[in-house]
Amino acid sequence: MGRGLSTKKFYFKIGVQLKSNWNPLIDKLISILKLNSFYSSFVLRLIKLCLTKYLLLYAQQH
Repeated sequence: MGRGLSTKKFYFKIGVQLKSNWNPLIDKLISILKLNSFYSSFVLRLIKLCLTKYLLLYAQQH
């Protein structure tokens, strides 16, 4: 029922907030991913996992 789209929008909003807060870190990460495509999918999965766990913890506290 369009749930995937809203989830993507949600992650996008979080990503934008993270980028504004952690700009240098994100830029460094992106440059590393561009250099080494072998790690990119692994790292992106890891980031998604970390974000998911963080959001779940955040949701429980508020």
